[in-house]
Formats: sequence, C-alpha cells, structure tokens
Amino acid sequence: MKHRYQRVRGTYDILPEDLLLYLKAEETARTMMKLRGYKEIRLPTFEEAGLFIHATGETTDIVEKEMYTFKDKKERQLALRPEGTPGVVRAYLENALNTAFPVSKFCYTGPMFRYERPQGGRRREFFQSGCEYFGNPHPVADAELILLMNDIYASLGISGLIIEINSIGCPECRANYRSQLLAFLNSNKTQLCADCNTRIEKNPLRALDCKLDREKFVNLNAPVISKALCADCAGHFAALQSLLQEAKVPFTVNPYIVRGLDYYTKTVFEAKVQGSDAICAGGRYDGLIKLAGGEETPAVGFAMGVDRTVNLLRAKTAPEAKTPPVFIVIQQEEKIIKNAFLLANSLAGNNIAVAGPYPDKSFKAQLRLADSAGSKYTLILGENEINSGSVTLKDMAGKTQETVKQEDIINRLKSGV
Repeated sequence: MKHRYQRVRGTYDILPEDLLLYLKAEETARTMMKLRGYKEIRLPTFEEAGLFIHATGETTDIVEKEMYTFKDKKERQLALRPEGTPGVVRAYLENALNTAFPVSKFCYTGPMFRYERPQGGRRREFFQSGCEYFGNPHPVADAELILLMNDIYASLGISGLIIEINSIGCPECRANYRSQLLAFLNSNKTQLCADCNTRIEKNPLRALDCKLDREKFVNLNAPVISKALCADCAGHFAALQSLLQEAKVPFTVNPYIVRGLDYYTKTVFEAKVQGSDAICAGGRYDGLIKLAGGEETPAVGFAMGVDRTVNLLRAKTAPEAKTPPVFIVIQQEEKIIKNAFLLANSLAGNNIAVAGPYPDKSFKAQLRLADSAGSKYTLILGENEINSGSVTLKDMAGKTQETVKQEDIINRLKSGV
C-alpha cells in the first residue's frame, strides 16, 4: 500500500536497531575527544549562507552545487549547514572564545545537508562528529588529530584503517604550483570531465578532488604539490610524518589528496577502509579564522562520517541480544489498572524492562502480546491479587506460576526469579 507521504529523496529514517549503532559511533567519538580535552559545542542547523560561501569557497562543489539555501520571511539568505567547521569558527568569534581561550579545542555532533546524488554512504541529510583545535601552529596538533582519529576507529573495533596524508602548502606554495598544474590540465582537457574543465578556469586545485577524474591524475602523472612546497611547509610536513612514525600510526603519503574545501592549508588527511570512500577526513586551515573576521589563528580539525562509520559497524556487529520485557497482564477494572500502572512505573524505575498494562485488550489478547514480545515472565493482576497485595508471576517458558507479594517482586525479578 502506498502511503500519502514518503521520505524526501536523500533522507532516511534511523530505526531503533540502527540507532544503537549511531549512538555507539557518536558516543565513542565524543568520549575519545573529551579525553583529549575537546569541549562539546552545539551549533545552529542553519546559518547565514555567506558564512559557508565565504569560508568553504565559492568554487567548491559544496557551494556551487550542493548547498540548501533559502530566504526567510525577512528576505535573509540562509543555508542549512553543509559542514561543521565554519559554524564552529563563527561561534568561537561571536562568543569571544578567542579571548577567553586562545588555545581551544571543540567537538560537535549533528546533521549536515548537501544536495548530492544519493548513493551508498552519501545522503542529502547525513551526520558528522567533528573536532577543531585552535591556536597551535605546531605539527604536533595535526598529529594529535590523526592519532585521535585512529584511536576512535580502533575503539569501535574497525580494523584495516587506511590513513592517507598530504600537504597542500600555503598560499605561496600553491601560487608556484598553480602554473604547473594549469599546464597539465590544459594539455589533457579532452580527457577530463566537464566539471574539471570548468575548474581549470576557476580553481585548478579543485580538479584534483574530482570524484570522476581522480584516478586519471595518477595515471597521467599529474604534477604534485609536494615538489613545490616552501621550506616552512616542507619542514612542517616532515615533522608531522616523524611524529606519526614515533606514535606508530600507520599512514601513507598520497600526493593527490587536496580535500574539497578552499580553506585548507598545509596538512590534509583522509581515513578509509579497503573498498570504501573516505569515512573521516580533515586538515589544517590556518587562514580561516582571520577570513571570518578574527585574528590570524592556526587551526586544524576533522569530521567523521557517522553514516559511513555505521555502515562498517553494521557489517561487523552481530545484532544485540534484546532484553524481553516483563509483561503486565490485567483484568479490566479501574482499581486494577491503577495498581498495574504504578507497578509498571516501579519496575521501570528499577531498570527492569516492562510492557503494559493494556486495559483496552482482553485478557487472552494480552497474553498473546506477551508471547509475541518474547517475555520470559508475565505479572498477572486480578481481583484476588489486588485484595491480597500480591501478583501472580508466570514463567512463560516453563508454564509455571506462583503468587508473590508485590513488595517482593522487584527483588525476585532482579535475582533472575
């Protein structure tokens, strides 16, 4: 039967069993981040569109194709957030956290929105857990985040993590590299997609992030920015690699990683498993806070794709054993209903899963519900039980029952009866 309303394409319902995996991924990330001193922050779901246009970059796919923008009743141009970093930077400046905490660490979790073609692991509403580290220019901050990312996935039991890193240098490095890349792109125009040909004119570096042509750049030996790094950026990248090696974090250098956001400088990195797209990614963005109106402040961060992480957890996690509820079955009288209601509340208050009462259903229908719920025990309340202050405890599997005082039933159930 087709219902009147369906989910909007690219959105999805997270049903109870999947939600357990989402909570596991998010809570593991939150716990690991807080151990490193990251303080949680909650951000608005929508912001002024200019925040993302200015910060993320006018020529990025996110801004050009994927942002959900709309005007409110006062004709202000707003956008559903496509990522978390610009909002954290805006909150950092607007709330003067840069004054109180010049070296700061923040983490967040929540939904993001991008108008992309829905496919495996990519939806129009998706969830991220991220963290941002402000005020530390040393590669030790970059290494900390990569180590933290590795620790989160290890704690989730996801093995075979592939960490790839690169340096895209500073604006001066990229200016030197741009001419080399432009010459390569122009000489291979006919082999590149329409978007990459557009990027040649607008932002050549973005071409390297193309989902369609990425492999072509490797096969055609496109020039790499690592050979154009200035002494400072090269030293920063060498120090990062040394720190990761000391910490025994496995990684490889991928000179074609640039990430799809204009604000990145120096370090960029991604994590994936064999056969997957990136499940977590980030990098350094030393110029973004100044671009947003603050003082020049070094910064580095990453975002974990919760949905893609859950896909991996789903594949490796056996369904959790469910605790069947204790089912309360009653006769349909007002005083019995009230007593059963209070009893159910008392059981739940003592961490005992409980179902019922269902006064609108017959006695036999309630027993059938208890059986379909897989309840090991039912508690039967009728006139006799109410008058004697007791309850009939029925073992559904053993088909036995006994009378127990109501004040004793919680201890009996907790002791496993």
